[in-house]
Amino acid sequence: MMTDQEIQQAIDACRPGSDDLQQPEMAGLAEAIRRDPDVRRRYECSQQFDALVREPFRDVPVPDGLADRLLAAVAPSLDRTTVESQEPVALRPSEHPVRKAAEEPGRWPRQKRRRFWTVMAGSLTAAALVGFLLLVPYFSGAEPLPDDRLPGEIMAWSDAVVRQGWDEDLPAAQVLRPLDRAVRADPQRWCSIATAYDSQTVVYDVAPRGAEMALVFCMRCRVRNSILPEMPPLNAFSATGGLTLGVWRRGDMVYVLVVHGGQRRYRELIEASPLIGLLLNGCPVSLTATA
Repeated sequence: MMTDQEIQQAIDACRPGSDDLQQPEMAGLAEAIRRDPDVRRRYECSQQFDALVREPFRDVPVPDGLADRLLAAVAPSLDRTTVESQEPVALRPSEHPVRKAAEEPGRWPRQKRRRFWTVMAGSLTAAALVGFLLLVPYFSGAEPLPDDRLPGEIMAWSDAVVRQGWDEDLPAAQVLRPLDRAVRADPQRWCSIATAYDSQTVVYDVAPRGAEMALVFCMRCRVRNSILPEMPPLNAFSATGGLTLGVWRRGDMVYVLVVHGGQRRYRELIEASPLIGLLLNGCPVSLTATA
């Protein structure tokens, strides 16, 4: 019988939309899914999350001007290397390359060895620079922002929730990261995960029993100049997979509300001001001040 850790590793190894579960090495997982509803739920959630997170990264564009930035970054070191390799070196008779090669067969002459390591160092530097420039846009922010990168982050966070498991001791969660009062739904359960923004991010499940997904990620993010609003945005960010996302800040706390559904369901979960409520209900509102 497979342990819980082995089951989770097998679930993580199954690619979405593939026949991995029918492979002989996955027979233990297939049997566990058939007999255990909890394992089946974890497998289905993992498949859904993996399928959604794959979409935003299917065709990642190369940043504009990447080639020029790479050339500008490595040009000084390449020029310096070229000059050094061309400088004449006065050798004593005992250090003549031909004689050294004859005395020590199988070894490269000193200049060839230096050029080899220079090329290797330049290649490694360029590779590291490419990786750095490609990853900076994904990890440079100190707070989550409602843009095209956030859905991928949310899918990774949700996958972490599946691995961690839920807790129903709600008072303990309020001590760590309290739920913002602008969220009108009552939390059903919670989970603590580590994110790039807060190692003690608290996730609240605010969806009623049987309803579609509705999660609030609460994280402490201290930044000097935040661009996030202080209230949940009325017009939330619509992402792939039918997700609607709202991000706002209150003090040092940042809240990310994620619902599976459209704008209407998102607005049902946030507290709107009286003016916004009237506008949504189609009531005329006069904005002219009276004396």
